[in-house]
Amino acid sequence: MATIHKFVYVMILIIFHFLVLTKGLDDPHCATDDDCKNVCVPPRVRQCLWSNCYCNVK
Repeated sequence: MATIHKFVYVMILIIFHFLVLTKGLDDPHCATDDDCKNVCVPPRVRQCLWSNCYCNVK
């Protein structure tokens, strides 16, 4: 009985994390550099290349 409770508990945690992570992901498609979310660490800068956001060294 305890193993069933542990299994259900783990499944709830996995599903919760999956939902949080998928809601937190941003759409990487862009038209300009300003469409990209600024998550780059200097000296890298956000850049829109082929409709996708990348962090490139300037």
